[in-house]
Amino acid sequence: MSVITVEQLGELIAQSKAGRVTRENLQAYLCNPVGVDYSISVDYGKSIKEMLLAGSYYFDDERTFDDDFSTYTRYENCPKTVIMELVHLEGITSEAVLNHLKSNKMRPAMIKEFLAFMAMFPEIQKKYAVVCLGSSCSIPNGCRCVPYIYSGRKYVSSDRPELQIRDFDDAWGIGYRFLAVSCPIF
Repeated sequence: MSVITVEQLGELIAQSKAGRVTRENLQAYLCNPVGVDYSISVDYGKSIKEMLLAGSYYFDDERTFDDDFSTYTRYENCPKTVIMELVHLEGITSEAVLNHLKSNKMRPAMIKEFLAFMAMFPEIQKKYAVVCLGSSCSIPNGCRCVPYIYSGRKYVSSDRPELQIRDFDDAWGIGYRFLAVSCPIF
């Protein structure tokens, strides 16, 4: 049996003051410590570039993210506060993840939801590569790519985490988590 330390309680209080831990999500965690839901406020009016800058992310070509990422208007009417979950499935394709989400009444997070989540919970990107399957872009060779963020290791000379893209058709390994929205719209 492990004991909660004073430092851990201090961190809980600090996270609560920062708005990252609410009474509701703490209670949800205590009831179900395995599957944690996150309540996130998303400002859909912000541009992707503004959100990248707010999260202090390194990104190579801002035009790619503002012009090429597809958005789906059927999600624009979702509430500004969304409930999200990190889904862990290993050795699986993107299509299989999407099927899993659909069967569990979830949908993949869109790029703005993804960036709002990553800005709210920056410590998660140090543990896992978090993938956003709800938005994609095409690169010059014609591949469909999806964004992900992982700051556990640096890929560029910058000290900031990098927003990266990966081929949608690649299989995903053990270190990836998929950001999903609990929204019965599909």
